[in-house]
Amino acid sequence: WGLTQAFFLCTVNHRGHHRAISMGNAAGLAAAAVLELALEGAVTMTNGRLTVTGPLPVPHLAPVYRYIEARQPLKARRVVEAFAITFTNRGPDALVAAVVAPLEATGAVTRDTSGLHGRRPRYLPNPRARDSVIRQIRTEFLEGGALSDEVVILAALLDRIDGLSQFFPPYERQMLRAQLREDPCPSGQRNGGRHDPVRRGARDHDAHLRYL
Repeated sequence: WGLTQAFFLCTVNHRGHHRAISMGNAAGLAAAAVLELALEGAVTMTNGRLTVTGPLPVPHLAPVYRYIEARQPLKARRVVEAFAITFTNRGPDALVAAVVAPLEATGAVTRDTSGLHGRRPRYLPNPRARDSVIRQIRTEFLEGGALSDEVVILAALLDRIDGLSQFFPPYERQMLRAQLREDPCPSGQRNGGRHDPVRRGARDHDAHLRYL
């Protein structure tokens, strides 16, 4: 799964309520989509403004990609606001539908249409799918695994909405946050004397969060 799908799996509870939306922070999903597009080289952010620089990498990012493409260059915050909760919820509904389509096809989520609220279906996460995402975060941050762009940014986004607390005890969250705050190469060198380009690249994208 991509960054945006992993974020969704970690923020929807066992009843199908999307944590980010229930917290008034549907913007988190849009921020994940923007950052995934940046990681894939499909968009570039310069001083908080987004422009399209490559083809659409995967279908589930189409709503955000097309919005940027039609209005570029535009502030990243405008994109997030467009896909946050609105009177019609058209933006967030379109993004959620795109994100969950491949998840539903692979069994990572199940659509629940019983007791529809406002004709909006709920998506119940497969515990194994969500656990695999959390296990990847644990492996990379707490068990000495190689840090990847996607997992570093996912952890930063979850921490932003207090989404780590349901998966990690306080002492582990402190360890996670310490690594999120550290310099890409604290001692100046890693990997046998070479700067770590993956960690540095993740830190660059993480810095975009202030614009989202």
